[in-house]
Parts: sequence; structure tokens; C-alpha cells
Amino acid sequence: MRIHPDPEEVFTSRGRWKYAPYDAVKVHRKNLFQCAMSKFLLPFYIGGSKTLFLPTDSELVYNPSLLDSLSGTHFAYLMEEYEKVKKEGARQETLWDYIAYNGKTTNPLQTRRLKVIYNAIGRKRVKAAVLKQTILIDDSLYYYTPDSEAEAYYLATILNSNIVSFTVVNIKDERNIHKNPWRLPIPHWQNTPGQREIVSLGKLMEDKIQDNLLRVPQGQTKKVLEAQILRWIEPDLIRLDPMVKELFEKER
Repeated sequence: MRIHPDPEEVFTSRGRWKYAPYDAVKVHRKNLFQCAMSKFLLPFYIGGSKTLFLPTDSELVYNPSLLDSLSGTHFAYLMEEYEKVKKEGARQETLWDYIAYNGKTTNPLQTRRLKVIYNAIGRKRVKAAVLKQTILIDDSLYYYTPDSEAEAYYLATILNSNIVSFTVVNIKDERNIHKNPWRLPIPHWQNTPGQREIVSLGKLMEDKIQDNLLRVPQGQTKKVLEAQILRWIEPDLIRLDPMVKELFEKER
């Protein structure tokens, strides 16, 4: 499989990293993964992914001796490029050290098909979506791996609620928005009637968004598209507010 650097990522890079380290190269298909990023995340919807090259197996285990010649050669070249560009005294001595730092890419939970993903940085709204396929999550997002699809929609629906967004963005430590939703009294999934009602409403909103997106012209900016999505589901979000409020009051 032939790959090349992403021009958009090169353009947004800074300083010594602002260059394309290669033009195009062949690697083994098994070392290519799909990766979700925050710029694709909208309420109840993930609008795309990017292709990521990793020198690992499908379980994200790194063993250079098991790489085929194409992928092995390419990663060895990237390791050399990293050595040239990294700052002197950098904590991550090798490119693999950087990739694996804090387990952000190599956590085994990344290989789970079912995830709830939500934004890590933001001042206006918490956004969440349910992923039902194996897509890695980059460090601009956070994720939770639920035990069931019902639990996934339960959490994603609560995270997308007006109450959660209003509360989280008013917590003083806005930089840690990834932690703030879990400071709220969200009950664990117990499959209660009230929780199932939230799940049904979340799926309804997701379906409504998917249906409406089929009629949206291509090329909309993320800001415009997010505003449209919130208009489509506004009545449902208003209906959701008392359900979430009741849940929180019972948990306190």
C-alpha cells in the first residue's frame, strides 16, 4: 500500500516539525489504521477519520523483528528523521517512545470496537458519539469503552445533553474538560426504565442527524454543520433535560 504525508498535518505543524519527511512510500496494509480526531467530532456523529501508519500488529503490540521489509524499512527511516529533529534532551528518546508515551496510542482498549468518544478541549459544548468499529482515537479526544451498546448510548446521550455542557463549561478548570463530565453524578448503567428511555432518545437523535446529513450539501464547515445538528435535535435535547436532571438528583 502506498502512503504519503498528509498535507494538512504538514501545514499545521510548527517549527522544526513543519516539513514532509518523505514523498510517498510503500508499506504493508496491516500496519495502517483508521484514526478519529477532534476535528471530526460532532454531537452523535463522527464525520471522518485519517489513515495512520503504526509499526505494530493488529493488537497494537510493537515488535520490530516481526515487521515485514516494507514497513520495517519505512519505520527505521522515520526513527532516523525523529533523531534529527527532536530537541536535545527530549524525554522521549526514540520515535516509538513518543508514540507509546502514556499509552495514548498503544492502550489495548484502543482495539475495542465499541467506544464512547468525547472532546478533550472546548469552552462551549461537550460533544460525544458512539463508535461501533475499530478506529483508534488520537490524543485530541478521550474515550470510554462500555460493556454494551445500550451503556454506550446512555453515556453518549448524557454527555451531549444541555445540562452537562452548561455545567462542564462553568467548572473553573476548563482545560481539564475531559475530566469534568465525570465529576457529575452520572449513575452507573443499571438498565433501569429511566436509563433505557435516555438510550432510546439518544438513538432517535443519532438517526435524525444521519437522515438530515444525507440532504446537506458537501463542503460545509464544521462550525456550520454543528449548528445545523443542534437545530435538528433541539426539541429532543429539551426533552432530555428533565430526564438527566432527575437522574442526577437521585444520585446525589
